[in-house]
Amino acid sequence: RAAAEALDACEGELDAQADLVAIALELQGGSESLDYWTHAGAVQLTVIRANSFTVLQSSLVRANATADATFKFSITLGELERVRDQFMRIRQLLQGTQCDTQRLDARIEFAQIAITALAAGRIKFATGRASLSEALRQTLSEEPTSTLEWILKKTINFRALTGNLVPLYIEGTIGRVGARVPDLMINRRVRDDLIDLLEDRVLQALPTHDRDNPLAVIARIQQVVGAELRLEELQDLRSPAHAAFDTRSDGLIALSGVDHDMRKDTRTSTDLTAALLMQTGDCRETMYLNGALFACWQQLQVRRHIATAMLCLELGYQVGFQHIMREEIPAILRYQLRGGQAAIFVESIAMEAKYQCRQTVDGTARLRPYSLAELRAGQPFTRYELDNSRIEVIYLDGSVAWIDSQDRITGQWHPIENVATDDGGMPIIPNAGVDFENIRSIRLLNLVEDHAMTFLYDTAQGKIALCDGFYNETLFASPYPFAFRPINLDVAQDKQFIHVAERTLIADDSSRILSPVYLWFLAFSHTDYAVGLVEGDLPGRLQLMGRTFNADFRLERRRIEEARSPIPAVLENIQRWQMERNRTASAERATLDRQLARLMLELAKSQPELVQFKDASPDQALIREGCENEEVYLVLSGQLQVYRNNNPLLDSAGVARLIAAGGVVGEISALSGGLASATVSGNAVVLGISKRVIQQQLASHPTLRQSMESLANSRVP
Repeated sequence: RAAAEALDACEGELDAQADLVAIALELQGGSESLDYWTHAGAVQLTVIRANSFTVLQSSLVRANATADATFKFSITLGELERVRDQFMRIRQLLQGTQCDTQRLDARIEFAQIAITALAAGRIKFATGRASLSEALRQTLSEEPTSTLEWILKKTINFRALTGNLVPLYIEGTIGRVGARVPDLMINRRVRDDLIDLLEDRVLQALPTHDRDNPLAVIARIQQVVGAELRLEELQDLRSPAHAAFDTRSDGLIALSGVDHDMRKDTRTSTDLTAALLMQTGDCRETMYLNGALFACWQQLQVRRHIATAMLCLELGYQVGFQHIMREEIPAILRYQLRGGQAAIFVESIAMEAKYQCRQTVDGTARLRPYSLAELRAGQPFTRYELDNSRIEVIYLDGSVAWIDSQDRITGQWHPIENVATDDGGMPIIPNAGVDFENIRSIRLLNLVEDHAMTFLYDTAQGKIALCDGFYNETLFASPYPFAFRPINLDVAQDKQFIHVAERTLIADDSSRILSPVYLWFLAFSHTDYAVGLVEGDLPGRLQLMGRTFNADFRLERRRIEEARSPIPAVLENIQRWQMERNRTASAERATLDRQLARLMLELAKSQPELVQFKDASPDQALIREGCENEEVYLVLSGQLQVYRNNNPLLDSAGVARLIAAGGVVGEISALSGGLASATVSGNAVVLGISKRVIQQQLASHPTLRQSMESLANSRVP
């Protein structure tokens, strides 16, 4: 009897500790974490609970796949061996008693399975062979069975980013494709600053009874981040304020030493909370700040409750312990603020270019009607629509087909198959019939923009809602009502294409309609980060665009609030400098284009065998981003358009970059010998000269070299 009582007491202690460990692992992202220690902890927890071989196998797969050092295996194996040996000693002591040892035997078995699997993983890691990462990839690539599972898979669990023991580096599109978005760093100093911001700006402004209310905390976080980043100025993408933000952002990038045409594969580590100091945040920084602040609040609150629970445990107050573990902490962790990056499609919206809808003076987007009547009348799609739209076709038999301009797996751009016209092209619709008699209806949904946003997942009810801090109609005059709106998962078009809201459009007769808004999660929308121990993780350091400065986050933030910081004045000067830089470059460009065109024509006249004429077409890129470019082109007639990351490149005024007759393209990659920094296509006749010939001419024509270098350096970002 004494042995049974002692075993029961021991079981009670183990169960309580297991509950505490489970909460701690959940705070670090749980199964969504990419940190080895989280999954190693999950392995040990499953051994203690010994209730599911499936959970143990999943934890072992993830632990092996996320391991990045042999010593981590060794530490975990040592812990598991110690746990197994202790259970075996207890088992020996209970021999001959009437105690039920079934659970104890299961723990010993689970421990041995885990030890064997991790020992094998250590050998594979040490010998340089892949451990179980392939099994992990297979697990992660399994097709979700519901729309909710799809959304959860394609969004970020911010606890996984803020609960890690090591700094995390989140790649931005400067390094990926050469765009404006910097890399982000979350480390100990950033977490300290987030907690300080929470306590100073978020919780202090809330009534006492709301400081434990997750929804009230989220609303306050959105207010603080919106005010700090001046998001009210960024809602209209065509506004002067947004153009000024873009200019200042480009200026900061230029000052950091990142050359615009060499941005790809550039590391631009920037501390997450540095965006608040430098006011360089757009929707992406808004998403990460909102999510990280809320995750830090949850971690802060849960740790306080755990401390109280531990005290209850020490005092033997089991009722208090159970209330905290079963009621108070689940209430805090009930909600997850998750982040995702999605393409926004709107039905029948008129578009000029990505992020640039046709609109009235008051900023209302215009309606672009397209139905079966327009299709039968031969009304073509614009080039933008062929490149960036989705078409829903409903046939007479009730079947539905979607025709896309993006690959569902890779997210790569490709035009909708079409018959070219002067204004664009007629989309080719399969099984349409001679006069489209097999079609009941057709809908055109245009891509408006890509957007990083937050979602609220209610784990208790298994429901998810929009909860965006950027396009938030309760805080700003936003074009989309994304503040808080439950997503009806039952009527989703498919798992990847989700109806979430409506947007007001204005027709030619001045009537206003509400047009459906859809989200399509981008291929790279998921938790994606890497460990990043760098100099900027040291105390008193700030990382901005790959540079490290001496600074204190909290001190600088308070100096800004008290109007004692030089940062606002510096930002204004950077903006003026960048505007002047753009004006100077624009003024010089026309002259340099003429000089280089004259030199190329003279070369064509004196040595015609070295040049060739080409007809450029929209369907075949003249120059493709990220590929070797073998020629420099002079546009003789027609015009070309420039794309970067499959999006039309805009100048400082927000107008699509077009290369007309007399313009030159391809000179940057020819001069540097690197890969092309943009894609160029269009309807034009061009004169082409090979890169080899150009480079030979540079040796004996310093004027040509100087003109090309000046032209390359003067390109407007």
